[in-house]
Amino acid sequence: MNNQELNINDSFTNTGVRELANIPMMRAVIKDFEDNQIGGIAFNTISKIVGQCSVYPLALQNKGKSPVQPLIMDNGKPINPSIDLCDRKGSYHPDVELFKSRKYPLGYAIRVVYPRDNDRSIIGEKFAEILKTEEGQRLLGEAGMVASSE
Repeated sequence: MNNQELNINDSFTNTGVRELANIPMMRAVIKDFEDNQIGGIAFNTISKIVGQCSVYPLALQNKGKSPVQPLIMDNGKPINPSIDLCDRKGSYHPDVELFKSRKYPLGYAIRVVYPRDNDRSIIGEKFAEILKTEEGQRLLGEAGMVASSE
């Protein structure tokens, strides 16, 4: 770690920014809200919060565009903090179209990188091919990822 990185980390510590693992992070955000009515913002992948019912992803807005919420109810309407997700577990999911169309600004693609060298094993290429199959796409979906449109 260089000095510049140390300074950045020190400035986070001095401002109350903390780095926590998934579960402790969600617990800290909830505790801050319940004990002190302090809202918190945390960053994680959407697949880590789907299925729980205590934290809500932020609806985000690009300049000049309407805000978008990455989770929707089975009826197609976006979730919001007035909906008790604990009573509705399993009835909400990522809005696949927002991610595919890149209208939700925090989506990112998964890339499989492997060498194209005939002297090496073809396992990387085979893995990428498996991910593109119907079953591979289903398994990615079960892991909370959005299936490819390509």
